[in-house]
Amino acid sequence: MTKKARPPKSIDEQLGWLITNTTVLWIERHDTQDVVAGTKVDIDRYFLETYISSQENPPPISFSQVLEPLWQTKFDNMGTQWDVKRQKYRLLYDTMKAFFTSFIGLRLNRDASTMAGDNVEEKLFQGDLAGSHLM
Repeated sequence: MTKKARPPKSIDEQLGWLITNTTVLWIERHDTQDVVAGTKVDIDRYFLETYISSQENPPPISFSQVLEPLWQTKFDNMGTQWDVKRQKYRLLYDTMKAFFTSFIGLRLNRDASTMAGDNVEEKLFQGDLAGSHLM
């Protein structure tokens, strides 16, 4: 007994499967940019940052000016004895400070890569630096 070959899914069914079962949000034609499957999202995190900035929302909180004094006050309230609680707090503090610093570096290098114009080497270099700041 031979099995009958199943007919291949239609292209539309395959595209629908991609949208439903993967991280792909939409598929568009390369020549016209018409969406052929899914729903196009016209906003991304860079556009969102620009939009938020244009709405005159405050800039991100400064670690050194706003958060550092709060962390130091808490640390000072723990006394002078070095114990496990104090060590854990210091580890958390160091981690948060590294995160804020890396995020600043990421933003600076990302912005520098977008300002590099036609200089592909500079774009790639700044992009690599931006990625290296992710911790």
